[in-house]
Amino acid sequence: MTIEFVGGTPDFFYDFASLLSQTTSTTTQVFPGLSGGTYCVTVIDDNACEVYDCVTVNTDGAAPVAAIDADVTEGCDNLTVSFYDNSANDQTSWLWNFGDGSPTSSDQDPVHEYTSPGVYTVTLEATNATGSDDIAMTDYIIVGETPTIDYTVTPASGELVADGGISASVSGGAEPYVVVWDHDAMETSLELTGLLPGTYYLTVTEDNGCSDSETIIVNWVNYIKEISNELSIYPNPTDGQLNVVLDDANIDNLTIINILGDVVYRVNPQTNKIRIDVSSFAVGTYFIRLDFEDQSVVRKFVKQ
Repeated sequence: MTIEFVGGTPDFFYDFASLLSQTTSTTTQVFPGLSGGTYCVTVIDDNACEVYDCVTVNTDGAAPVAAIDADVTEGCDNLTVSFYDNSANDQTSWLWNFGDGSPTSSDQDPVHEYTSPGVYTVTLEATNATGSDDIAMTDYIIVGETPTIDYTVTPASGELVADGGISASVSGGAEPYVVVWDHDAMETSLELTGLLPGTYYLTVTEDNGCSDSETIIVNWVNYIKEISNELSIYPNPTDGQLNVVLDDANIDNLTIINILGDVVYRVNPQTNKIRIDVSSFAVGTYFIRLDFEDQSVVRKFVKQ
C-alpha cells in the first residue's frame, strides 16, 4: 500500500495502525506485503491540521490479465470462429465484442459466426472480485468473400464433334482470380470453345483464398443437315404457341433442348403436325429435334 498526500506544513506525524508512528517531512509512505484487512491512517502537520482515512486491502487474488485466442482467424464468409479466454488470475465474468455489430457475449469461450466479408477487431473484458482488465485484438479476424461462378453452355452438334463451348463469369471476392479447369491445367480462360461433349470441372479462387467450383456438362445435339421445304416451325420467334409441321411424314419423336443442353420437352406425336404451348418456357434460344423415318432434323427457335 502507498500513502500519499498533498498540502500541509512539514513536519508530518503519521499514525498508521500499529505499523508506523513517527514524525517526518516526507509526504509518501510505502507499506509492502500487507495482509488482508482494513487499515486506517492519521496524518497531523506542523500546524496541527489533521486528516484521517481508511482503506481495505483484498488479498484474495490479483485482477485478471486479459488474453484472447481463437481456433481460426482467417477464412471465407459465413466463417465460424471459436474464441477462447486465456486470461490469467481466476476471472469470473466476461464481456466479448466481436467487431461486426452483432450482439456481445458473456460466455467464457463463445462461438461466433461472421456472415459478411471484412476485417474485425475483437475485444474482451475479463473481471474477478479484485478488478478487471480488457484487451483489443486489432484486425484479428479477416473474412474474405466467396466468389460466384455463372455460366452458359453451347451444346456440341454431335456426339464426337468438338464444337461445344462454355462461357463462364465470376462475381464477388477480390481480384485477381485463379482459374483452374480439370481437363487442362494450362487453361486459364473463362471462355472455352472447341469442346467435345462431356463433363468439365471449373474452380475459381479469389485473391484471399476463397473459392467456388462448378460441374459443367456439355451435351450434344444430333444434327443432320436440314432438308428444305419439308419442315415448318412458326411463329418463330414466339411467346406462346409453336406450330411444327412436317410435309410428307409423321413425327415419331419431338424433343426440345435449351441452350444448356437440357431436355425441356419431349413428345411422341405420331402425326405430321403438332402445336406446342411454350409460354412457360424461359426466354431464350432452343433447339427442336424431330425424328422420323430413320432421319433426324434439328432447328432453332426463339422464345420471347
